[in-house]
Amino acid sequence: MGVNFERSMFSIILDMKLAEKYIPLYTYNDWLYWEGRWELIEGHPVAMSPMPIPEHQRVASELRTEFTLALRKSGCKDCKAYDPIDYKIAENTIFEPDILIVCGKIILHNCIILKLVYTKWCKPGIG
Repeated sequence: MGVNFERSMFSIILDMKLAEKYIPLYTYNDWLYWEGRWELIEGHPVAMSPMPIPEHQRVASELRTEFTLALRKSGCKDCKAYDPIDYKIAENTIFEPDILIVCGKIILHNCIILKLVYTKWCKPGIG
């Protein structure tokens, strides 16, 4: 007994469209009150692990060190490499990148990056 592929795909697409109507979307203001570690991607909550495993932390630390050294060597004084920090990209999107490189000023509110004000882009060998 075979499966009607066209009917199956239609059902899946229909189910996805119905789900979009009923899945709530969240904003920065909702995210502020959540417990635990969460990212918000286009209104959809994404649970993060409590803490990364030691190997992940070691690699991230080495990478941040390499980025910091490269930025110093370039002579750029405006660019810095940061450890994880919450970054509000839009009203419905907040990330916590493992490493964030910022060239310019960070505007914070409650320890959350609300805005990055880029002063310039640094190129290798140019300050």
